[in-house]
Amino acid sequence: MATTTTKVKFYLTTVSECPTCDGLGCRDCGGTGTVDDAVELTTALAALGILTRLEQVERTAGRAEYYAVATANGGI
Repeated sequence: MATTTTKVKFYLTTVSECPTCDGLGCRDCGGTGTVDDAVELTTALAALGILTRLEQVERTAGRAEYYAVATANGGI
């Protein structure tokens, strides 16, 4: 029997002004002046600057681990 794997993706909905009518309302946007679009969570986090901050934290934690191990083993 074959095993099934599931790939999980998270999406957020972004709402922006319709590029055709600049938010005034037209057929392309159904008269609302806005366009809804789904973007992956990683795209949204990158746009907010959160991914960059997480990468900085990971680098800092990696350096701290390196120094802790080196100190525990008699110094660098």
